[in-house]
Amino acid sequence: VLLEAEAGLHVMVGNKAKRGGLTDSFSGQMELLRHNFFTAGNATTSTDANAFARVLGGGLRLAVYADSADHIAALLRLRAEVCDQLAIAPFAMTVVGGAEAHLVADRLAAGGVGVVLVLPSSPDSWERRRMRDDAAGLLHNAGVTVGIARGMYHFVRNLRLWAGFAAAHGLDYDAAVRAVTSVPSDLMGLGEAVGRIRVGDPARVRLLGVDRPLEGRVAGIARGIGNANAVAGGDQGLAEVAPTFEWVRLAQRIPVQIELRAVPESLTLAAGMTASVRILDRD
Repeated sequence: VLLEAEAGLHVMVGNKAKRGGLTDSFSGQMELLRHNFFTAGNATTSTDANAFARVLGGGLRLAVYADSADHIAALLRLRAEVCDQLAIAPFAMTVVGGAEAHLVADRLAAGGVGVVLVLPSSPDSWERRRMRDDAAGLLHNAGVTVGIARGMYHFVRNLRLWAGFAAAHGLDYDAAVRAVTSVPSDLMGLGEAVGRIRVGDPARVRLLGVDRPLEGRVAGIARGIGNANAVAGGDQGLAEVAPTFEWVRLAQRIPVQIELRAVPESLTLAAGMTASVRILDRD
C-alpha cells in the first residue's frame, strides 16, 4: 500500500455523492464543480479553492469517482469548457470506478484521461447498468491508460485475480500486469515519486532502539517469491516469505536487498532486529 500526503484532488459524482442541497442531483454536483473551478484562487471562496487552483495550474491531479458513461462524458465537457474559457492546457484528470467508461473510450483517449477500473463487480445500480466484463480490454484497445483497483485495502490480496479476470476478458497480458502494479500510481500522478524501487536507489534504515539512522542502497530486488499454493512441484528456486507473522499480514512480499554503507563499530547487528527502511530520491 502506497501512502502519500497529497495524492490528487478527489471528488465524487452520481448517487453516492448526494449529501443534500445542490448535491442531490447530478446537475447540481456539476454546477458546484464548475463554480469551484471558475472561482479557484479567490481567497473569499471555500477552503477548497486552493486545491482547485492547483489542479488548474498542473500541481495536482483531479481524480473523479464516476461510473455512468453519461456522467463521464459530462465531466469531459466540463474540463474542456473550463480550460477553453481560462485559456489553459487541459489539466490532469483520472476517472476512478469507470463501470461504463468503455462507452466513451474514444473521448477519454482523445483527452488523455486514464481510468482506474474497479473490477470485477456487478451492475448493482442504474449508473453501472451498461458495464461489461471486457471493459478493460476495450479501453486499452482504444488507447486509454487502464489501471485496476478494488476499493478497500484488504482486497489487495486479490490483485492477481483482478489482473487474470481482465486478461481473460480481452486485456493484453502485459497491460493486465501493469494495470495492477505501476499504472494506478501513474494515474494518480505518483509514478515518478513513489511506487518504484530500483537497484542503486539510496536507502535510510532506522533500527528500533537506535537513534542514528544507517545509510545504504538498494543492492537487489527479487523477481518473485515462492508460492506453494499456486505452483505445484516443490522448490521453485525463490525465497519463501510467510504471508503472516505475529499480528502482521504482508500483502506485498517482494524481497529487497539493502546494502549498508557504514555500520558504527559500537553497533552490533543481529538477525531478527526490527527496522524501518525508507527509499530516498536519487537527487
